[in-house]
Amino acid sequence: MRFRAIGTARAFRWSILLTAVLCCPGPARAQRFAAAGNTDPNHRPPPWHKGEVVVTFDTMPTKVSFDLPGHIKLYTENGIPYINGATETYLEGFAEGQSYESWNDKENQYSRMWIESQNDARIVVRHRCALVNKGRIAHAKDKKVAPYGPGNWVDEWYTFHPDGTHVRRVKIYNAKARQSSCHKRGKGFFFYELEGMYLWWGQSPRGTMASDHLEDGVITLVFNDGRSKTIDFTPYPMNAKTGRGMAEAYGKFRHANISVINTKSKYRPWRIGRPSEPGGDFWGQTLLLTPYRPVHKLVQLVPCFPPRTTRQSGYSVAGLGQVIYSDFWKLTDTSMSEIWLNGFIDASRDPAGELSELARSWWSAPKAVLVTRNGAVAYGYDIGARAYLLDVKSVKSAKSAHVALAASPKSPVVNPTFLINNWGSKKADLKINGKAVPRGSDFRMGHYRTLDLEDGREWKDVLIVWAKVSSTKPMRFSIRTKGYRQRPSAPRRPPPATRDSRSEKAERLYKLARQVERSGQRAAAIDMYGRIVEDYAGTGAAEKASARLKTIGK
Repeated sequence: MRFRAIGTARAFRWSILLTAVLCCPGPARAQRFAAAGNTDPNHRPPPWHKGEVVVTFDTMPTKVSFDLPGHIKLYTENGIPYINGATETYLEGFAEGQSYESWNDKENQYSRMWIESQNDARIVVRHRCALVNKGRIAHAKDKKVAPYGPGNWVDEWYTFHPDGTHVRRVKIYNAKARQSSCHKRGKGFFFYELEGMYLWWGQSPRGTMASDHLEDGVITLVFNDGRSKTIDFTPYPMNAKTGRGMAEAYGKFRHANISVINTKSKYRPWRIGRPSEPGGDFWGQTLLLTPYRPVHKLVQLVPCFPPRTTRQSGYSVAGLGQVIYSDFWKLTDTSMSEIWLNGFIDASRDPAGELSELARSWWSAPKAVLVTRNGAVAYGYDIGARAYLLDVKSVKSAKSAHVALAASPKSPVVNPTFLINNWGSKKADLKINGKAVPRGSDFRMGHYRTLDLEDGREWKDVLIVWAKVSSTKPMRFSIRTKGYRQRPSAPRRPPPATRDSRSEKAERLYKLARQVERSGQRAAAIDMYGRIVEDYAGTGAAEKASARLKTIGK
């Protein structure tokens, strides 16, 4: 996704000051929701440059630091750095030192990091790199398919929201994409690792061991339905010498798509991936989560580097595990893509309930239906953008969009984002379930002159709205031009077309409720029928809704 945001100059002036304040690797403080650092896609920083971009939040004292050549670190409030690894591939063999990856680009010959856009509602940071080993790009002799040159290049989009979450989307350009796999090795396949889970200091923190930064229950695994288990690493959950039991270490939770790293901090990093599905290569599932097999003698709570670390020597890296899928999220003839949702959770909160609900709101987002016929169009939910897509190009009067989200326990609403095409540069007002929400911490907005969602549509003059709200019941969102006031009705009997509009609206809501009922969401349907009966008494839709309540409400 490529953006050109309004107000870039103002953001750049702030970035100089903010970078100086925020880029130290120590504990982070609560700041503005802002990105500080480089805005030039072509800027080549010095080797091992830290804090090329730093993102902070006003909702929690954490930060995310983009360090060259390819380390994107999630810092807890007390300075513990967690990363999700990086894309790598192997051509000559599978062993240490033989991988092609961005981390090998020590001189930043190909690696670039920059702020693509930022406003009050969202920040997008980019990372572009090549998969290299000793200066050579993997598959450089193949047909050129990347826009940057021959061989394996990678685009990454990091889309941040004010609640401390971000979507990480990875796209690998590869002329042999159809012959590539994220788990198969051997003749006929090109193997790619897409991630890992680490504490990554870079410089060893002397006088500390991994157990100073991690609880004995190193990781909590959660399914989308809320089932969870914390894995104790005392003893290590597999045979550290032989590797036996690696794939079975977590039992049935080896297929869990949500991982919480239990750092000794108030805010703990987590990651949500695609839910496992039947029909995959791992005991009939598409996802496998494992601990790391130590490549050196295990002398700490988890495998650490360099080898034979002690408290006196400290450690640089702690390996926490990895996730493997039997397929890619998206696959074309020239690229492979994967996606994750990341963030922090307060250690005092329930990770199973909170993160499983968030995961369902992202991967099983409730359906959006426009409840007024004013010319607005709803395109649906975009997982990569984590946003509902709307268009008001055909709206002739004041720009507005009125959306009903059919939320339910299986498809909840959690802090939704709306991207509205052809809105213009005017500000907006927001109502949720008929109640006005003042602009501030619970309602944030911004504008884009242009926006590329890679969906084949032209996006321009786009409004973005982010709302801090959660629900497992249907919700209504009304977004309209700020200050717009509907003309008062004339003191006379309205014409038939006006009288009918109320019935038409009730009928549309009734049809939506029927769709929700047929999808098996009984509780949500009952709530919707009740609202129709209450808000549209006297209409035919209210009578039908009342009949449905008598039938399914028993």
